[in-house]
Amino acid sequence: MNLSRRTIFSIALMLLLAAATQYWLNEVDDGPPALVRSSEETSEYTLDDFVLSAMNDDGQLAFEVTAPRLAENPTDRSADIEAPEIVIYEAAEASWQVQAQNGWISHDAKTLKLQGEVSIRRQPSDAEKPVTTIDTSNMTVFPRRQEARTNAPVEIRRPGLILSGVGMRANLRKERYQILSNVRVRYTNLTPPAS
Repeated sequence: MNLSRRTIFSIALMLLLAAATQYWLNEVDDGPPALVRSSEETSEYTLDDFVLSAMNDDGQLAFEVTAPRLAENPTDRSADIEAPEIVIYEAAEASWQVQAQNGWISHDAKTLKLQGEVSIRRQPSDAEKPVTTIDTSNMTVFPRRQEARTNAPVEIRRPGLILSGVGMRANLRKERYQILSNVRVRYTNLTPPAS
């Protein structure tokens, strides 16, 4: 069997592409986050009606979490949160408001996993920028990096535009959104052309 250089190159390229795809799939969030439920008996502590403020590396306010209840998981020092409301700050201004039915926060406060009617809303301080709303059923948020991702169906709304699909990667700071599959775009409130 005599293979040409072109055939060998094509096979090697396909193997490289397959390996890269496998690596990317391993890095992607694996569906809805598994939220571990704590009880008062197993928690080191619980908080009722609390506000958690987290600072970035420069000592600036990075985000705040407000919720009716937080219960710490003593095994990994993470915490379960009921009905969290999160404000992510950028340059000392509230830039994103996040709400969910349930949440989980890592021990180092770098990762938030949210479930149940997750809604993220940006109300820009600059009146020239549009309001952006992102709705899904679960999402992982990295508030210090201002990134979010989900593999669930998602809908992004802006004035005059509704973008929907399955799965999303978002850079909230740069307002860049990538819908992973089944992408649909619907334009709304369009004015008819002048006759």
